[in-house]
Formats: sequence, C-alpha cells, structure tokens
Amino acid sequence: MSHLPSRLATAAFAVATIALLATAPASAQWSSDTPLGSPLSQMMAAADDDANLYTFGGRTTVLSWLLATNEAWKYDVCAGSWTALSPIPCTSYGGRAVFHSNGYIYFTAGRGWLPGAVYRFDTVTESYTAMTAAPTVTNSWQPTWIENEANGRIHWIGGEDWGYEHLAYNPTSDSWISRAAPLTPVFGADGDYDPVTGKMYVIGGWGANNYELGLATSAVQIYDPGTNSWSYGTPMPGPTGDRYLHTVDYNDDDGLFYVYGGSDNYFEGGSPVYDDLWTYDPVFDSWDQITSNPWGGNREMRGVFDSYGQLHELGGNPVTGPSARHEVWGAVTDQDGDGYDAACDEDCDDTDPTVYPGAPELCDGKDNDCNGLIDDVPDADNDGVDMCSDCDDNDPDNYPGNTEVCDGQDNDCDTLVDEGFDQDSDGWTTCGGDCDDGNDTVYPGAPELCDGLDNDCDGVIPATE
Repeated sequence: MSHLPSRLATAAFAVATIALLATAPASAQWSSDTPLGSPLSQMMAAADDDANLYTFGGRTTVLSWLLATNEAWKYDVCAGSWTALSPIPCTSYGGRAVFHSNGYIYFTAGRGWLPGAVYRFDTVTESYTAMTAAPTVTNSWQPTWIENEANGRIHWIGGEDWGYEHLAYNPTSDSWISRAAPLTPVFGADGDYDPVTGKMYVIGGWGANNYELGLATSAVQIYDPGTNSWSYGTPMPGPTGDRYLHTVDYNDDDGLFYVYGGSDNYFEGGSPVYDDLWTYDPVFDSWDQITSNPWGGNREMRGVFDSYGQLHELGGNPVTGPSARHEVWGAVTDQDGDGYDAACDEDCDDTDPTVYPGAPELCDGKDNDCNGLIDDVPDADNDGVDMCSDCDDNDPDNYPGNTEVCDGQDNDCDTLVDEGFDQDSDGWTTCGGDCDDGNDTVYPGAPELCDGLDNDCDGVIPATE
C-alpha cells in the first residue's frame, strides 16, 4: 500500500469527503512495465515511501523444477529498473511483507523455512535482521500480514493448517500477543488496513484450515482493533467472487481496496485464473468491478501500490509457472504529452504541455519551467524591467514608467509615441520633422500655402509667396 502521513492526520475530514470522492480515477488504465529480474511467484513484496518496490524470496523455475529461492530485488519506479539485492537469510515462498511506518520492511519467511520466522529489512543499509519468531501453530504458508497504522502493530492472520490464528507483532518491543480469531479460518487470502474506519479487512482466501476441508471463499472479514472483534462485510460478488491467492491493496489516494486476480483452484498454477480488477469501498461496504487486465489472468502474484498511487502486480503463476510479469494499473502519467509526468519528473502542471521542468519560460502568467517562479524571464537591456513587462526589451530607453522624450519611440510603454511633443496637433512632432510645432499648417509634406511660410518643411519658401 502507499503510506501518506497526511491520510491519518485528516482521517476525520476524510470520513465526510471519501463518501463523495471514493471512485477509481477516470483516466486509469493498465500498462505493462519492466519485467521482474527473475520469474517469480508467491514472493513477499512491499513498497516504500520513496517510489521503490521490493520482492523477497518466492518460487522460481530452475531446469523445469519449481524451487524456493532466496533472491531479493528492488525496483526503482522512476528509473523503471530492477536491481538485485543481497539474498534473504532463508529460502522460502508464500510469506508476506509489509513496509512499516517506522521505515523498515518486515516479512514472514513462509514455507521452506522455520515456521514463524520474521525478518526486518533496512531499506537504507539493505541488510536483514532476524526478529522474534511468531509463536505460530501454522506452517507459515500464506497468512495475511497487515499493519495497524494507528499503533504500528503487524497482524498475522490465518495461514495453512491453522486458519483461525491471529497474532499481533509489536516491532518496538519485538514481541507478540494473541488476538481474536477470524470468523472463518483462512489462508491464501489478502488484506489491508483502512485508516478512515480504523479497521483491517481480510478478503477471500481458502476458507478452511487446509485444502481438504474447504473451498475458496468470497468472504470479507473485518477486524476492529479497538474492540478486538470481527464482523462480516458484503461478500465479493459475481462468478469469480470466491477467490484465493489474489491480491488486495488499499489505495490512500481514493480510500478504496483493489482486488485483482486469483483462482478458486487450490493447487499451484491451477486454472482458472482471474483477470478482473474490483474495488471495495469500506465506508459503504460496496463493490464495483473496474476493468479486466488485458495481459490476462494471474494468481500467486503480489500487488503493491507505489508512493505515487500506481498499483503494481508483480510476478505470479498464470498456469504456465512462475512469471516475470509486471503490470501497472493507475491514472495515465504524462497526461499532457510533454514528455514529463507529475510524479517522477515533477511536472508542476501535467495538464499543460507548455509547463514542465526546463521548459522555456513564456510571458503567460505560468511557471513554465517549474522552478516556483512565474514569468521569470530575462531583462535583456538591463533597464530593470523583464521582457514580459517591457515593450522593447532591446532598448534600455524604453520601459514602463520611463519619461517620454521626443525620439520617435514609446519610451514609457503606454502604446503612444512621443506624446506631448505635438503641440499643434497636426500629427507631427519636432523630432519627427515638424519645423513649426506651433502652427498646424506647417509639417513635413503639408500643402504649400500662400502665407509666406515653409508649410512643407522642406527649407524653402516659394518665391511666389
């Protein structure tokens, strides 16, 4: 999920406004992004607050064999590139990860390692620390792993072989406590925290302790940390409502949970695989189908929202085995087509193609180059007035407020030339060639009269006068 601190600070206001605003972005669409560094499924994944995604462990294919891996990867959203990290201390898959509000990533090891193993990953030093293991009775495969952002505790809910399990981990004290069991035992579900309602939501999964005892479920189980109690929400609708090994991610930008992919088949890589994307509104307890992924269905992938509100679906097993798939759903970036987007490129107005970092500054009342200043253009003639306000920025004698002189120019930039220097109002000034500015019959080109004057200012008085 994306973690925006202002979300919690304005939760009270958001309760009133989200009811009106909780809709998916109209311009949102699917796109294909840089494939993973390796084909992976059932890995642990999280996103930090600095536009980076992380994956840990998972299932991969080696010489046609499905094996657990200890590889770890970091994805730079803005650079569009994956970088290999130091391997995790265990070889496992089917665990979960969460980026905690303290800046660390915590992940459960999953299957293939010691049950309950938990590690902390430092995104700065890129190092791992083993934490106190969960006192779990499950085999650690496919629990749901959610941070309660109100108090920082991370909740371990369900898992194969004991789907009723519910533990809460305190990263500050590195300790565990037991919490109320979910109403339906579950594993292979997914969920997240809603800061508006202050509750956790676990959606779908295999509704039993193990596969022999149940089926995929459409249940929405809601945990209230304040009362340590569970309730049901409206089940996920439609023929694909019962789903398992799907993704559920909360988007801070619109207050909705996004549910994608999965299957109702327990077995690894089993079909069918779902390609539909739904939203769940926790305020109204309602569902809406948004779209289908044009790259097709998937299961056993991991979904995370980056810090810019884009949903990334990573890896998975679309029946053919672990995949390097990487699809993104979200609002169109670079909406004005100027080559810069608001997120990674800091386009300060992504609706105007004349505005982007480094754009030429224009005299249009806008911050074209996104440097925080409006119309900060040069003053070419160094007269103290820039080109946006100066009527002639190539002549230091012309600028607004200057004293008008008789020189054939608009010195004070009032659109009038040599005003005040045509005393007889004949349309000619003394500097314009009027040889007698006190007589409106005398000016260059005037008709010569029999008046003893040089009417046309050619320097000659006709002899006939």
